[in-house]
Amino acid sequence: MTRWLYALDESDSRVQIEIKHDYETGEDHNFYSVSGGASLVFNREVVGNAHIFRQSRLGTEAICDRVLFDALSAAQLSGPSLRDAADL
Repeated sequence: MTRWLYALDESDSRVQIEIKHDYETGEDHNFYSVSGGASLVFNREVVGNAHIFRQSRLGTEAICDRVLFDALSAAQLSGPSLRDAADL
C-alpha cells in the first residue's frame, strides 16, 4: 500500500506551482509540476517513517526516501526507474 501525503515543503523546493480553483468546494489548491526541472524537498514530520509515498497534486510516480533509493540502486534491479527528487 502506498500512502498519499501532502508533504512537499514549498518554501525549500524549486517547483512550478499552479493554483487551481475547485468549484465544488470553493477552495483553491496548489498543483505542482516538475516539467522544466525541479528540486523537491519534503517535510520530515509529515513523511515520518514512510519509505515510499505519493505526493498529492504532483504529477509524478511514487516517491521513496534515500534509504530505499540507495538500496534499490545498489541492488541494480531492472524494474524500478529511479530519479533523485533533488535534481529533476
